[in-house]
Amino acid sequence: MKVRFGGRPFAKSTFGKCLNGSAAVVAIESGDSPDSDAADQGFVYGLSSTQRTVAITSGPAEASGSRAERSVIRPYRDEIAQNPSHLQRLTTSQKLLLDHFLHTVTRSFSLHAKSHHGFCSTYLTLALHSSAQVLPTVLEASAHHRRSLGLEHSDHELLSLRQASLQNFQVPQDVSDDNTRDIAAATALMLCLCDVIAGGEKAGSWKLHLQGAMAILRQSPTGATNQTQMSTQRRFLYRWGESLEVLSLLGPAAALNDELVESNDDESDYIDEFHGFSRSLVQLIRQAHLLLLEQQSLREGLVQIGGQSHGAGLDRLSRIIQTRKEEHNFHPSLKSYIGSETQSDFVAVNVAFHHAVLLQLYRRVQGLAWDDSSVEQSTEAILTSLSQLQLREEACPGVAILQPLFDAGCSSTQNHHREQVLDLMDVLRKYYAMGNVSRAKAFLLEYWQMWDDTRARGGDLLWNDFLSQKGWELSLY
Repeated sequence: MKVRFGGRPFAKSTFGKCLNGSAAVVAIESGDSPDSDAADQGFVYGLSSTQRTVAITSGPAEASGSRAERSVIRPYRDEIAQNPSHLQRLTTSQKLLLDHFLHTVTRSFSLHAKSHHGFCSTYLTLALHSSAQVLPTVLEASAHHRRSLGLEHSDHELLSLRQASLQNFQVPQDVSDDNTRDIAAATALMLCLCDVIAGGEKAGSWKLHLQGAMAILRQSPTGATNQTQMSTQRRFLYRWGESLEVLSLLGPAAALNDELVESNDDESDYIDEFHGFSRSLVQLIRQAHLLLLEQQSLREGLVQIGGQSHGAGLDRLSRIIQTRKEEHNFHPSLKSYIGSETQSDFVAVNVAFHHAVLLQLYRRVQGLAWDDSSVEQSTEAILTSLSQLQLREEACPGVAILQPLFDAGCSSTQNHHREQVLDLMDVLRKYYAMGNVSRAKAFLLEYWQMWDDTRARGGDLLWNDFLSQKGWELSLY
């Protein structure tokens, strides 16, 4: 459009002079007297040279209605820089990393455009307006991701960002200061993500950052963790941290303990856009985790565990999981945002996670043989569900499939199943460039070779036992 102002092309008009460096828009006061007309109150916009003083013309209204003019010279403090930006204090390299974080990194772990927007708005606000703690961790995550993609990067800059991230991190001392706690929790969660993107092999440091973040988020003067009582920013951080915490219980490096607190949500069950599966499964995962804790204690020498040791409780949990996997409700606030294709993708991920938990129970708790029909059925169900997904280079449910895909891989004995697992991992790696995918793939290739040799001798080898023997560190989200 050709914009005109006062009958002239905009560039040649009064306001068009703003486009060159010799003038700036300023607020010019008018109507200083309380007797002035209402229309004269407030201010108008005008032009001024970039000198440090500006002439203000104003005056009280006279009886005749005309205005007496007086000229006042005042210090010019309202100069507006041309093309102002919140990013002026960032270097060119830092701006590149921030742009990569917002447009590429965040969609690599966002299951939906709504949560993608939440990551961008939450972390951009914290990084640019709140604290020097958050920005280095955001830039570090971006630098790790660019290296994982094979893009140009600086190892020296990456080390500098890691040093700045750790040096600036501060554990909040004042529990009542919500903003300070949010900054600390956001920083710890981003440090966790940095280690995951880098491959998750750093001696469990990602777990320490995650545990620290959730401890901070659960601190409050009243001890309340009800999400309805939280600010929008706190609730977003809590839900993301909770989803990572739940997945860490299923992952290969899960610390067997009883630290996962029950959710205080009063909402009905629905497929959660952070988890990728039904919220009811969260407590079922917790129960499965407790069974693994019991099984580990027994294996350490209390008694010799058998396949039926957990009896009716385990059978009941398996039946509940089998039933719940058929329920596919969505929260009203999310359902209004997603189309039928995305809903189908969420359903596929939900089914896959339910079968992943079943595989954990079958193999790690019950000790079922690798060729048991229940194991084979759940493995097939996971791969069938995940093969129906549409993986896209954007925020989508497919970014969450690494955990169930890994569980299916650890139970796959047939070559065509293993090829499916590797193909899906390659697609994940290509689209989202998370370093933990490559680590998981490398582990499976090594595990399959050892497992095949053990089965050829008439034995069996659980993946978690092999992981412990080899000292692997993995993160699967």
